[in-house]
Order: sequence, then C-alpha cells, then structure tokens
Amino acid sequence: MNSSLMNSLKPLGAATMLAAALSLPVFAQDAEPAAPKLTEAEIKSEVGYGFGYQTGIRFATEMGQAGVDVAAIDMEAFQQGIKDGLAKQELSVDRDARLQAAFRAFGEQLVAKQQAEAAANAKQAEEFLAANAKKDGVITTESGLQYQILTKGEGKVYEAPAEGETPEPVRFMVHYKGSFIDGTEFDASPEGRAVPFDLNVVPGFREALLMMPEGSKWKLFLPPSLGYGEQGIPGTIPGNSVLIFELELEKIAKVPAPQMPQMPGQQ
Repeated sequence: MNSSLMNSLKPLGAATMLAAALSLPVFAQDAEPAAPKLTEAEIKSEVGYGFGYQTGIRFATEMGQAGVDVAAIDMEAFQQGIKDGLAKQELSVDRDARLQAAFRAFGEQLVAKQQAEAAANAKQAEEFLAANAKKDGVITTESGLQYQILTKGEGKVYEAPAEGETPEPVRFMVHYKGSFIDGTEFDASPEGRAVPFDLNVVPGFREALLMMPEGSKWKLFLPPSLGYGEQGIPGTIPGNSVLIFELELEKIAKVPAPQMPQMPGQQ
C-alpha cells in the first residue's frame, strides 16, 4: 500500500457536494415531513452540517476501502486540519515535513499490520483446508480447489472451444453467497435473482464454473492462491483468506452478437 495515504483523498466538486447535501432528506426517511421554516442562521448552520456530513461519509468509506480504521485517527486534529484547509492556510516547511514523516510512518504501520494478519491467515488457511479435505463428500482438485456437491445438476456443462477456435462468449447465471471460515459473509447475489458472470473471475470460482452442470449447487472452498492471494482486497478481503462460496448455477447463456446498424436503403 502506498504510504502517502493523502493521495487517496479526492475532494468532492462543489456541485456534487451541493447535490448530495440537497438529497440528504430523501435518504434519511421514507416520508418527508412538512418543510420547516428556517432562519438565515439556521440555513447556514444546516448547510454547513450537510457538507460536513457528506465529507465524513466519503472519508470513512475511502479509509475503509484502504483498510484504515477511522477510530485510529485523532478526531480533534482531523477537525482542525479541515478548518485550516478551508481557510487555505499554508503549511510551514516544518509542518509539511512532519506530515510527510507521519504519513510515511502510518503507512508502514498499516503494511506491517496487514502482513502480520496475512501470515496468521495463511497458517489458519492451511490448517482449515487440511482438515476440510478429510470430510465426507469434499472433493479436492489438482489445483487445490475443494468442493461439495449439494445439488447434482442434470443440465449442460460449459463446452470449451476446440484448439484454435475463438471462444464463444457466454454468461453464467448464478446465485451465490461468499463467506470466510468464521462464517462472516462478505458478498452475495440479490435474494431470488441470478446474476451474470463471465470467466473473468478469481481462479477457484472460474474452475468451478467450468465443471458445474446447469442446475448444480456446490459449496466451494478456495485456498488463498485461488482467491485473492496474499494481498487480498484492503478493507474487504484480508490477505491469505480462505473463501467459501455457496454457488448455484442456474443457466449457461450465450451472449448475443451485437446488432450491426443498417445503412439507409438496406433491408
């Protein structure tokens, strides 16, 4: 991860901020109450809070995606930094140097923490997969993918193109739920609705799609090497995580060729 976390902070444009602030009541409740009459001072106060709220939401989201816990940040200093930034105060040479040193150290601490977590996860993954492979009904492929057949499908299986042929684009219509070995869910398809996937997915998921007949429901156990590896996805998938998917393949559908526009006079 880049130690200069400040580079990831992208300011909102004024128009975007205003639109977001104006939309706050819509997201806050189902039915809007009668608009209160506000004084000029109250308008100024509420608009200021709205801008600040949207900035806070965006900041917390971006920091979460970077794997940073906002609770680790000094809120008093953070608020002072916002005030100074809004006032366009120039940083002294000394303060600028201190900021660079602080962000560098903060980034190094974050990387060290993620590496320690990844090392612990790797050990846990090895132990889990070794024990899981011995369970009844668990099949382990040459790549290390483990799976259980929950429902045996009777439909067609993906047909790989002959050597030298261009693969025909297809969509795999699936229902899925992804979780970690502790049961924490990290992703899922919408309830009752299949979603399309092509083969541009993590290796373990791809391998399963290529083997599953339509109508199948499998439980997959992806070792880190067939998932998101040592790096993971900061803020979402810790490094060296075993990924467990309940995957149901509803249908393998061909992707229709795009319609070519007709020239005038063509039929």
